[in-house]
Amino acid sequence: MKPFIILSSMRSGSTYLEHLLNSHNKIICDNEIFNPGAVHIKKHGVFSKNHYQLRKTEPIEYLELFFSQNLSQEASHLGFRLFYDHAQKKNEAIIWNYLQDMGELTVIHLKRLNFLNNLLSWKLAQYHSKWMRINDEPKIEYEPIYLEEKECLEFFEMRRREFCKYDDFFAKNKLINIYYEGIVKDMNHETHKILLHLGLEGHQLSSPTKKQVLQKTSELIANYSELKDRFVNTPWEEFFDD
Repeated sequence: MKPFIILSSMRSGSTYLEHLLNSHNKIICDNEIFNPGAVHIKKHGVFSKNHYQLRKTEPIEYLELFFSQNLSQEASHLGFRLFYDHAQKKNEAIIWNYLQDMGELTVIHLKRLNFLNNLLSWKLAQYHSKWMRINDEPKIEYEPIYLEEKECLEFFEMRRREFCKYDDFFAKNKLINIYYEGIVKDMNHETHKILLHLGLEGHQLSSPTKKQVLQKTSELIANYSELKDRFVNTPWEEFFDD
């Protein structure tokens, strides 16, 4: 199996991309195996409850076990989603250097460039406890929410630091940058680039998940105009071009 990760952050389209890749017969992407808030829920794998305990006690062995699974005669690529805030506790943090040292590892760095929409999507999903929309599920008509200027600024700066930090960290790996906005605009074009990067032929991919937030940003932030004025002539001004 050829290993890969989708490196990203919450509300950046990683679930959508995972489903797209899983529609390819040679790819298996198996959720978030280092999600700090939950035990890995297997989708395709053979992990047992005993294996899950390794994550806390022997995270490298846990990772090696994951990548050594022989899941399908057709599949040639096996990976998982890894967020910036995953595996940050002392006992698990060693997996980052281990991944970095995997010369054969492909890193798909999925970025959402509009940090304001990233933050807004996270706040709405958290408030409504609704993290995805499947197929024909009705869309949600969200009520506008208030965003603090300080919270926005801290989030914007954090996300920019993370982009730079992890691009540098995985610079020696087989890294490709993919953008949420590009997938929304032309999914086929962006996924074709990913498949080529993985060394696979082009393939029509599909996903049961649909875009969840469909309203305009200006309609969803109660103090949008105020924030827009506050961020004029800053690096973040472009986020308010609704």
